[in-house]
Amino acid sequence: MWAILKIDYNYLNLFKNDFKKVIGSEVEIYSPKYLIQNFKKNKLKFKEIKLLGSYVFCFHKNFKNLNFYNNIKYLKGFNSLIPGYIETQKEISQFIKDCKNSENDCGYVQNSFFNMKIENNYKLKTSVFTNKAFEIMKFHKNRIEIMIGNLKVSAKTKDLLAQPI
Repeated sequence: MWAILKIDYNYLNLFKNDFKKVIGSEVEIYSPKYLIQNFKKNKLKFKEIKLLGSYVFCFHKNFKNLNFYNNIKYLKGFNSLIPGYIETQKEISQFIKDCKNSENDCGYVQNSFFNMKIENNYKLKTSVFTNKAFEIMKFHKNRIEIMIGNLKVSAKTKDLLAQPI
């Protein structure tokens, strides 16, 4: 059963090890992430961003038991358990499946995960125009036409990563 946990990423490995010691079995932790590009001092830098911030999906068969929380609440790196995970297993599983389907070979979520719509405003997270606002003009088969200020640009859809404004 999947649960949503808030953890401290500095202690992620310690949390996994403590979990294994206390519970006695393996835990699966999934955290979707994407890669952005930034230009800093005329150099291209890559930065990994966690899609859900400090929240992760954690799979273990004992999450069905409501008293299981008492076993893990004092583990190093654990902050809290999001309630309602039992009732929303179908949605959580579908979200994880969608994330994994849109990942590239390196394990980063691609632009296809985000549903972009025409005439909405977004902020670029890749390319020379990083952190610039743009509006989508047209979708083509493998390309997208965007408007950055007064500049009309065409880019490959799979190479473009953007965040809604």
